[in-house]
Order: sequence, then structure tokens, then C-alpha cells
Amino acid sequence: MVRTSPSALPPSEAHLLTAREAIEPLYDELELETDRAVLKAAVKAGWSSDEASKALASLRLLDALSVLEKSGAVRQRKTSRHEATRTL
Repeated sequence: MVRTSPSALPPSEAHLLTAREAIEPLYDELELETDRAVLKAAVKAGWSSDEASKALASLRLLDALSVLEKSGAVRQRKTSRHEATRTL
């Protein structure tokens, strides 16, 4: 697991970066670590790495769409997480 201290992120007073730029490296690192752990667990449970990768990608896409829907950027979809991953 990635362990960071609050001091790993630049303080907001520095105003050298946007909040997104400040947290993006840590976010990317955590995302990669999470992906590795999820894929490892899925393969250990008997799923192929290809099936696990597709399911994970589908879940990430549905999460992103959910965020966009809440912001009003896209209209509501009718597919649930379960339905989307079941079709892979």
C-alpha cells in the first residue's frame, strides 16, 4: 500500500499548482496500486487477466459516467454496474 504523509502534497498557500496538479501524482500512484491488487485478486479467484481487465475498465467507465451525470454533463444511462460487467 502506498503510504504518504500530508506533507507529500504541496500546501495550498504555495499557489504554484492547481489542486488537481498537486494531487494527480498521488492519485495516479494509488490507482495503479489498486488496479494491481484488484487484478491479482481476480486472477487468483480464477478469472483470466483479460476478463478482469475488461471488468475493471467497465467499472471505471461507469464511475466516470456517474460523476458526469451528477454534474449534468450527460443524460442518465439505463445500465447498472451489474448489467455492464455481466455482459463482458
